[in-house]
Amino acid sequence: MLSDSLLRTTLADDDTATGGISFVGETLADFISEVGLSIESPLAEVNEALKSCGIKPLVNDKSQLNTICLDCKCLNVTCMGTTNMVWTGCIYKER
Repeated sequence: MLSDSLLRTTLADDDTATGGISFVGETLADFISEVGLSIESPLAEVNEALKSCGIKPLVNDKSQLNTICLDCKCLNVTCMGTTNMVWTGCIYKER
């Protein structure tokens, strides 16, 4: 089952030229409803659906995240963090 914090996650377009979010501020809950998935769906299945729609998948392995994200209060609430290891600052970081 997907957690409430994951369902509130704001989605973002991936780097592909097609697809993407339906509207600014679209959450995972909105996406699941739109594509007919269930909140009981496994995260791997949800991530595949996100990727096939041109949306960045959710990070389910925190070891892949930049260390700046790991102690941020926004993580898994309004932000999924970044896997970009070169990035050294975040204007949204909350402790």
